[in-house]
Amino acid sequence: MKIVLDTNVLLVSLPTHSKYHPIFQALLRKRYDLFVTNEVLAEYEEQIGRRLSIGRTEIQLSHY
Repeated sequence: MKIVLDTNVLLVSLPTHSKYHPIFQALLRKRYDLFVTNEVLAEYEEQIGRRLSIGRTEIQLSHY
């Protein structure tokens, strides 16, 4: 399945205690094909970087 995730959906799916974490887990397990533009990817990175440390951002995004 091909999907595009809104930045807010991605952000709420990152914490392991979130009820939306299965969305992120499914992405890591390659159950979905995530489609993004360079602009959306930059927004993901910017927003994750604001909410988390840069080191954690690099770790999270390196899974893709």
